[in-house]
Amino acid sequence: MMSNIARYAAALLVLAALAIPAQAQTATPSHTWTLHVAEQIATALDSPRAAVQERTMQLVIELAHRYPEVDLAPVVPGLLKIYRWDRDRGHRLMALAALHAVGDEYGMARLADLGGRDPSLTVRNLTYAAVADHRARQ
Repeated sequence: MMSNIARYAAALLVLAALAIPAQAQTATPSHTWTLHVAEQIATALDSPRAAVQERTMQLVIELAHRYPEVDLAPVVPGLLKIYRWDRDRGHRLMALAALHAVGDEYGMARLADLGGRDPSLTVRNLTYAAVADHRARQ
């Protein structure tokens, strides 16, 4: 039976392998990778370690831009949890950036609802800007 730390470490290793430079990757990700990458990312977002969460959110942003055809909707609940409950303003901003990059309708609707509750004026203003930008692109 794997401990939580071992599971998160394994998930992080998988995520690190996914971050190979673009020229070393094939032009189109495999079907199996496409189906399971969001599950692995969602697992890593649940890590109690801030560094794992930070790297995972960076990876979400990169994957959303590099592979727009990959469905990253399964990571939205984890990102919303970080956005809503993390005490660190930087983590909330990174979760906001990742949610914006994913562009999921549910995630953006929740951001519109939650944006006014954040104690940071910066986070509130950037949330409103992200939601407005998403709506303008629709």
